[in-house]
Amino acid sequence: MKTASLILICLLSAMSVRAQSAASLIEKMLPPEVVLPNSAALGLDGSQRNRLNSGIASIQAEMRPLQGKMHATEGELIALLAAPKPDEAAVLAKYAELDALEGKVKVLRLRQTLLAKSVLTAEQQAKAFALKSAQPTLPGDGERVRDKLQRVRDGIARWKAEGKDTARVVAAWNEFQRNAERRWHQQAMRSLDEALALLESNAP
Repeated sequence: MKTASLILICLLSAMSVRAQSAASLIEKMLPPEVVLPNSAALGLDGSQRNRLNSGIASIQAEMRPLQGKMHATEGELIALLAAPKPDEAAVLAKYAELDALEGKVKVLRLRQTLLAKSVLTAEQQAKAFALKSAQPTLPGDGERVRDKLQRVRDGIARWKAEGKDTARVVAAWNEFQRNAERRWHQQAMRSLDEALALLESNAP
């Protein structure tokens, strides 16, 4: 029991430190999915939109299978920790596997920021960061909620790049934003989950 508790404490501590570091990094990130929905406000021209769409499609093709593996591995880690007496070696090995997958996804997200910054002018970047800062957040949202937000943004950008109708997803996303602004947290999360479900259903 002491060993299991120690494993859990170590993992939670590592996750907490990593989440704090990630929060600082996220502030500097400028993913294209924040840019494209506001292309008119930012004054993007056709060439800029085409470069962003092409770059997003390429990065998303690499990211999708990694995200699937990451969520599956997270579930396996949770299952291992749920045992009355977790196998220390198995838990730590699974955590290392999850950490490696998350690292690869973060590299791809960093490439999205580099893509956006390579396409936007300095003035457009400043406007984009201002728009990003104005987006509503949920108090106390953890890594899981941030991951959902990122997956919805990625999905909307991917659908736009693929020419799919995003009307229903965008409507759910807008409803999430309105509820978050009003601090109606349960309703906001329902809208966020609805948007994610639509994207992951591959509905046209």
